[in-house]
Amino acid sequence: MARSPLTLAASVTSALPRVAVVGVGPLTEGASGRYDSAIADLDDGRRVVVRVRGGRPRRRRPAR
Repeated sequence: MARSPLTLAASVTSALPRVAVVGVGPLTEGASGRYDSAIADLDDGRRVVVRVRGGRPRRRRPAR
């Protein structure tokens, strides 16, 4: 299940505690990819891209 842009924006406020996110939107090519991405507008005028590995977790191989 893909993460919403708002969920990804929450990670920005966690990583950059002194900034506020004033806008957020999806960053996609319309395809199912390996990463969930969003673009966030910050209160100081900067725009940042948030990218988190998406999709299902990879299966671990059993130890030999």
